[in-house]
Amino acid sequence: VPSLKVKTLYSHMGDAVTGEWYHSLRVGQTVQQGELIGYQGNISSFAPWNRVTHLHFGVYDLTQSGRPSLDPSDYIGVSATKLGQKFEVNIDTN
Repeated sequence: VPSLKVKTLYSHMGDAVTGEWYHSLRVGQTVQQGELIGYQGNISSFAPWNRVTHLHFGVYDLTQSGRPSLDPSDYIGVSATKLGQKFEVNIDTN
């Protein structure tokens, strides 16, 4: 993983109908590799009619002007460049 000062963005982690959030993250919170942080949902302020369960994940370089987005592949361990790609993760919650 590149050693940059980065910000990650996780969005759509809630239920659009009930308003329930599927995470308990706070802005500025640090998370560890392998930590379960929440579940994907269908909430979207950009496209409120979209009720498809999904997750948006972004990585941003805080050392550069404009905070450009980075390829998240280095952070999630698999290629993330294919549109519509499905990821499967096995998390031990015990």
